[in-house]
Amino acid sequence: MGDTGGDIVSRLASSSGPSMVIEELGYACTASKEYMKEVVGLMPAMEERELARLVGVLARTHSSLDVVKCGQTLTSLANAVGIAAPSPAALGAGTWNYDNAVDALREASPNLNWSTAMQMLDHEGFAVPDGIAFEAIARMFSRAVKDKEPFPVNAVASGSAWRMSPRGQLEFLYHAIVAAPEMFPWAFSRRKIAPVEGLAPGSSPTGTPNQCWLSVDLYLTLASLVQIGDLSAKVRGVFEMPARGCPEIIAVGAAAAMAEDPAQAPFLAEVTAAVLPPYLTAPGHPSAPVVLHRVWASGASGQECVARAMAETHAREGAAHVPRMLDVCQDLKALSVVLDR
Repeated sequence: MGDTGGDIVSRLASSSGPSMVIEELGYACTASKEYMKEVVGLMPAMEERELARLVGVLARTHSSLDVVKCGQTLTSLANAVGIAAPSPAALGAGTWNYDNAVDALREASPNLNWSTAMQMLDHEGFAVPDGIAFEAIARMFSRAVKDKEPFPVNAVASGSAWRMSPRGQLEFLYHAIVAAPEMFPWAFSRRKIAPVEGLAPGSSPTGTPNQCWLSVDLYLTLASLVQIGDLSAKVRGVFEMPARGCPEIIAVGAAAAMAEDPAQAPFLAEVTAAVLPPYLTAPGHPSAPVVLHRVWASGASGQECVARAMAETHAREGAAHVPRMLDVCQDLKALSVVLDR
């Protein structure tokens, strides 16, 4: 049967890990707002750090719990503390009722700051195994703040890798990057580039509808995560689709990020140089003037990327595109820099 009701009560009343106990009690806890409030009422006053852990648990375990075992544990708790036993319908629930969970938490702890809690998602065990888990976090926050404020983008993309759970951070970003604008508000990033206007017909000045690739913070965060050995390949994979779908924005955005934080230049230079060749080869790309000028004007790292891309294109394809590259050099007033490579 696992823990006795008394064991569960003791751990709920302690200050260590009530969120993990909620996981043991299972989906029936959230069968109604009132029932969840009763369970939460057995816990010490919750602070933002524990709220962050609970949000992570609720999202991560959306369909993975042992319903029978959890039901037995919750029933034992109910008997021990004298609250109503969960109904058969509640015991049969196959996922959390996130609305009930959020409403109960808000009423039980009205002074909790959910934005502050989202800044504390970097904790051991945080994971976003799939899109359902990602949406659960986003929707819980939205309901908690009654849609009055956007999800704090800097909580997951501040320009640096998390210390405790960088893998969970990358998992979150993987889903946020492809999320609809109303699901995750990349437009509220603290550091952004301006939309890249004047591109070829059919090319979006924002890259994607959610504007994630305008976020300098996103580039810098990914550049930090790529330095974590077992995440490197996954981070590089994140750029594969946008490099094909909106290379203009990737080139300009990565160059701007390099200028913002030169310490991240090695990886971002690789990203930028990889998408530049189509703008350097004959007969020329319609978006080339805008892209190359924005990258070149970003600073020394951007200029190095253009020169590097030219050198690599020449080494790979020979002299066929030299006239085109000389035209580019003349247009950018870059001949001396390129020849110095």
